[in-house]
Amino acid sequence: MRGLGPRDADGISPFWKTINAGKAVVEIDLKLSAGAALLADLPSRADVLLESYRPGVLNRLGFDAARLGALNARLIHATLTG
Repeated sequence: MRGLGPRDADGISPFWKTINAGKAVVEIDLKLSAGAALLADLPSRADVLLESYRPGVLNRLGFDAARLGALNARLIHATLTG
């Protein structure tokens, strides 16, 4: 969507900017203790967590549904797998 239709001077489509306004994308390395600490902090401030690991990987890294629910009971956790 970034390149669809007419583009602004920065090369990004106004449509993409409108659809994604207010969203933040965060990449975290959960194998690092700093990454795990960051993920433990984010759900308290987030509405949605979208992850794309293979099934079970997030659980193995210590962030199963119970822990995510304890961090934020209203968190929407979406899993995207191939």
